[in-house]
Amino acid sequence: MTKVCKDGRIWGQTNKQAGNHLGIPVRNIENHKSYYLRHRAEIIQRNKEYNRLHKQARTEHYWQYRAQLKSEVLTHYGNGKLACVKCGYDKHLAALSLDHVNSSGAEHRRIVGTGGGRPFYVWLKNNGFPEGYQTLCMNCQFIKKFEDREYGSINKKGDK
Repeated sequence: MTKVCKDGRIWGQTNKQAGNHLGIPVRNIENHKSYYLRHRAEIIQRNKEYNRLHKQARTEHYWQYRAQLKSEVLTHYGNGKLACVKCGYDKHLAALSLDHVNSSGAEHRRIVGTGGGRPFYVWLKNNGFPEGYQTLCMNCQFIKKFEDREYGSINKKGDK
């Protein structure tokens, strides 16, 4: 027999499991909102002060998060290695990038509604790393664009 709390949650179920993304007991959401409205200026000031005092640590954390996310995505699309799938380059993370195998990157990002970089990496991760991407170094990326004639007037022989 399943026990049910007064607020409708199953016994032992967390607030997040019950559908409350704030982690606040369901019965206290209204109290939380009214508290915020009464103390809004104080809360905003406290947050600004916290951000001012911890700016450097937050900035470092942000860049670590970005590097970790990029590494995770590029490792997945690099066949389990953080390296270019064509030439094997693995010296510097900044020289590696994600490539759409069918050369439709800009169009796909417009459809998805993300730009490049972090928002797109988050989208890929949240959508289970869909197929159609590969990790390339910037040299291989440029060569691929050149060979696929993605630069308009430049052809394979380099003639104009």
